[in-house]
Amino acid sequence: MRLRRTFLTLVSFLALLTTSGSRPCLAKHEFEESGDNFSRYNNHADPDAPTLRHSKPGEPYILTIGFAEDAEEFTQKILKSLKAKNHLTSVKKKGSANVVSDLTTKETFKILPNRQGKRTASSVTPEFLAEIFPNNSTILFTLSSEYEKQRKWQKALDLYQKAFKLQYGEQLTSRNPGPTERAIQGNYYANCAYFELNLQNRQAALEHLSQAIKLRPEQIANYRNRANLYMQLGQYDLAKADKQKVLELTRQNQLKKGSPAAAIDEANEPLGQVKRGAYEQAIETCTNIISHDPKYKKAYFARLLAKVHTGDYKGAVEDGSKLAELNNNNANVKQMVKELKMLLKEGPPPYGDLSILDEPPPVLFTRLNGLKAYSMPMSKYAREHKGDARVYDALAVRYWKAGRLKEADDQVNKMLHMDRADLCVLRQKTQTAEALGNWKETREACDLYLKEMGENPEAFLNLDLLQSVYSTRKRANAELKNYGKAIEDCNMLLKMEPDSAEVYRDRADYYMKINNFAQAVKDYSQSIKFDDTKTSSNYLMRAAAYDKLKQTAPANADRETARKLELGPKRNGK
Repeated sequence: MRLRRTFLTLVSFLALLTTSGSRPCLAKHEFEESGDNFSRYNNHADPDAPTLRHSKPGEPYILTIGFAEDAEEFTQKILKSLKAKNHLTSVKKKGSANVVSDLTTKETFKILPNRQGKRTASSVTPEFLAEIFPNNSTILFTLSSEYEKQRKWQKALDLYQKAFKLQYGEQLTSRNPGPTERAIQGNYYANCAYFELNLQNRQAALEHLSQAIKLRPEQIANYRNRANLYMQLGQYDLAKADKQKVLELTRQNQLKKGSPAAAIDEANEPLGQVKRGAYEQAIETCTNIISHDPKYKKAYFARLLAKVHTGDYKGAVEDGSKLAELNNNNANVKQMVKELKMLLKEGPPPYGDLSILDEPPPVLFTRLNGLKAYSMPMSKYAREHKGDARVYDALAVRYWKAGRLKEADDQVNKMLHMDRADLCVLRQKTQTAEALGNWKETREACDLYLKEMGENPEAFLNLDLLQSVYSTRKRANAELKNYGKAIEDCNMLLKMEPDSAEVYRDRADYYMKINNFAQAVKDYSQSIKFDDTKTSSNYLMRAAAYDKLKQTAPANADRETARKLELGPKRNGK
């Protein structure tokens, strides 16, 4: 009972903490399901969010969060929350940890940073990300917005146009656009007009707005903006006509729910729904879009993905065939249909041991029916529905938590067989392959993840996950004795986190392997500089590098420093 009461106490006071930046409040399942970071539907959660590890009786609860500054801020929030309840509290500093004692409930919480350095030291910027992923439209759109904030209008426009063409290239140049493609093109020209106006290129802005109105005659904002532009150009009759059009369209109220224009606004929803595992919703959304625009390719593709993930291979083949028809039997689309037909022929791979899903707490399958949600045991759903990715994932998570790594890996492989480009599953594959020591598969999964991250405009960019993948690939390359590639991964990691003692130490180790002892000394020195723990091993490793360079004096000095650190301050002082 005490554990349960403590758990509820934690939930209640954490729920009072306001969310800010990358530190959201904890939800109940984050305590109960410690393996959720392995699940493909939850593994984009922020690693800097606070996480709790249950303690042994009489020991503090361990809370880890982000950087030292985050731990300090979170400590103050805990104290404030407890004091608001009139609880007596105390706080002590032990190394890098803050220990908060609730003297009223006799509970203790140890708050630790799980990352070294300072958040402000990170050099990750949109420019840096665009350098890594020059063909990821989402990143380029973000960088365009950054330049817009800085009022660097030409750079913002150039990046916006590049990003838009990467994401919507074929739809942007369609000669016979359907309603959704007209909306895409219309939005493109309207936004280009905005940038041109800020560049004082009024004639170019006017041409873009006129093109946007031609494509989307129902959109009121374009008429309003063109009317203002005509006024600036002294063309008052044309401005008056556009203002009159604004009034007419406002009265007509063409943008009612269920109209083609409303469906257009949903056009980018389905892929996000697929990513979240809301496959039924994605299919419904796509079907609605297609009913208004039977030629919209993206909707067929998203519905195809949703059907594959629910085991409906026949329906996926039908959507793939329609997609091939709309793409004039493009070779890549034809190949995709061929692979879908192979899936249909093979049938869904069998699930694993479904009984593991019923072990407490049982895994529930939840679906939305309109505005209502209903749940049923995942094992029951699995017996009635073959080939659903959510079941494979639930099994993989349960196997992972149970330490049955090979079986977890098998379930991940089944999901990859359905969709080789799924970023979430590729992330899982890096974890299972690494845990099994299958370094070749680990590196391949990391390579595929980074490739898809670079090319997939729908990718959810999480910098911490990106660092994790590079770190995993670094280890895989080192285990495969490909030290040059491991050093390249270290270089990338240090660009993201330039004060990482661990990465400097690893890179120094790899330099030692290729006999670059001078560079190893430099990196061991950086590791020592940024290592808050001041461990003796860093000095011993640098001493070994100095030995290789035949620099006896500094080598001996490092060994002496290591000896003192091992003795500790009390014994050394005697």
